[in-house]
Amino acid sequence: MKSTLTIHVNFVHHKIKPFSCTLCNESFSTTENLKDHATGFHGKERQFPCTLCDRSFQFKKDLPIHINTVHKKLKLFTCTLCDKPFSRKKSLKVHVSNIHNTPRSHSCTFCNRKFDEKVALTKHINSVHFNEKPFPCNLCDKMFFT
Repeated sequence: MKSTLTIHVNFVHHKIKPFSCTLCNESFSTTENLKDHATGFHGKERQFPCTLCDRSFQFKKDLPIHINTVHKKLKLFTCTLCDKPFSRKKSLKVHVSNIHNTPRSHSCTFCNRKFDEKVALTKHINSVHFNEKPFPCNLCDKMFFT
C-alpha cells in the first residue's frame, strides 16, 4: 500500500494521472475518478446540462442535486448521532453504517472515539492527539502520518 506522502507528491506536485479514459483520453489520478468520468460523461444521452459547468445529466432530478452539492456546496443531510453534515444522502448512509453501526471495541482514552482494530486506534492517537506526522513533503510544507 502506498503511503499518503507518496500519493500526495505524485498527484499534487507531479500531477501524475495514470488512469486514462479509452473514449476521450482524459487522464485521472484515481480509478474512482475515471469511473465517475466514464459514467458521468460517456453514459447514456444527457439532455439536462448544468449552466455553471460542462456537466450534463440523463435525469432532470440529478441537475439540482449537482448544483446544490458541487456549486453551492450545500450539506443538506446531517447525522442525527453526531451532527456531521453531508451533501449526499448516500454519503450519510455510508457514514452511519461505517461509524455508528460497526462494533468497535478499542476506545481512545483522549476522545472516546472507538475503533475496530487496535492498529487504527494507535494511528488515530499518534496523528490526532500527538499530531505525529513524521513524513515531510520535500516539495511543500505538508507533513504526513504515512
